[in-house]
Amino acid sequence: MPNSNSSYRITAKFNEPSGICIDAKGNLYVSDTGNQRIRYIDLNHLLKPASV
Repeated sequence: MPNSNSSYRITAKFNEPSGICIDAKGNLYVSDTGNQRIRYIDLNHLLKPASV
């Protein structure tokens, strides 16, 4: 996603998610049927180590 949509990344909401896929590189995609979108989720920037 372009940098100009950074607030969209935070506020985007799923509407009838119907499937997920992880490709060979570990990228996560979600089929968002109600919004007619394929959502890409960057796991490298979302997942953080759990604090102990």
